[in-house]
Amino acid sequence: MDFNQIDYKSKLIIISLLLFYKSNYCQNNLNYIPNGSFESFTSCPNYASQLNKTVNWFNATKVGSPDYFNSCATTTIVTIPINYFGSQNTRTGNGYCGFATKLDNNLDFREYIETKTTTTLKQNMLYCITFYVSLSEISRYAISNIAFNLTQDSLKNFGPLFFTPTYENPLTNIITDTLGWQKIQTQYTANGTENFMTIGSFKDDANTNFTQTKFLLSPSPPNPNGSYYYVDDVSIFEISPAKAASQKTITVC
Repeated sequence: MDFNQIDYKSKLIIISLLLFYKSNYCQNNLNYIPNGSFESFTSCPNYASQLNKTVNWFNATKVGSPDYFNSCATTTIVTIPINYFGSQNTRTGNGYCGFATKLDNNLDFREYIETKTTTTLKQNMLYCITFYVSLSEISRYAISNIAFNLTQDSLKNFGPLFFTPTYENPLTNIITDTLGWQKIQTQYTANGTENFMTIGSFKDDANTNFTQTKFLLSPSPPNPNGSYYYVDDVSIFEISPAKAASQKTITVC
């Protein structure tokens, strides 16, 4: 069909229908998580515990020390794909982060990554929240309790953050995959106060659901028996009301 041969009135109808479809059946393509794939950084990482070199992300506690990995790194500790914790390609881009979720020689030790959303989430708006994790090869355990919290204020605290998260990966889904990326995704209706997102495990050791994936090392140091996950591609997208109504399943994300 030659669009130039259609009369003016018909063109207006077609354009109006296209705009209606876009506004009602396509989710907003604005990611509320800044630097969600960890591509922006102040300088290349050259050692472990350098989450602070990523733009917009920070350590949520004073005890842990999450790590930043990038292909620009010149040290094998934090380069990609092979680094101190294992071997993993990025899901997208050139960078990802990593955090510990369990250590035998340090009771209830946890690490968290946190960021401020680009703007406060809208009250009663439905959002699709997604991120991807992969178990590192250095891990001796795998857990299911990977979760996130959305809060009005930063959760920055001295110690582990043990309370009910906004969403937690199902207990039946222990994440053991070291080869690929496991998607963690849910829908969430905002209350209109959410400004921060924190990712990690919000359960203490006694309430952590885990399985042993490798023989345990003895003695533990310098390679403690624990679980450590890479994380990449964090996103929060709006879901249009019309699209949500037409597909009332998680696949709308």
